[in-house]
Amino acid sequence: MEILFTCSRVEKLFTDGKTLKRKHPDVSSDVVKRRLEQMRLVDNLQDLHYILAVPPLKLHKLQTNGDIFAIWVSAKKRLLLEPNPDKLSKPVRQADLKEIQSIILIDIGDYH
Repeated sequence: MEILFTCSRVEKLFTDGKTLKRKHPDVSSDVVKRRLEQMRLVDNLQDLHYILAVPPLKLHKLQTNGDIFAIWVSAKKRLLLEPNPDKLSKPVRQADLKEIQSIILIDIGDYH
């Protein structure tokens, strides 16, 4: 799957362990790296459901914004992503998970 970032700051957060530790001390940089690798290995968002991972990915849509998905990275923090609308033939809310082959990473956050 193709992985993009909303901006260079977000890309640095996901790829630089020191930046991640400074902003999110409770999130393991190893888990974030593993999540990125797992996402790169699959063809589409649907395939993430079939990855047996420890800790589990727990991919789900946010109830407050149906265009954003979350993946577990720590007890309270989630990796937030959205499908790349430029690569879809229909609106994100109507797209099947198998159609989503490109994503944009937004941030790591606690939306609870």
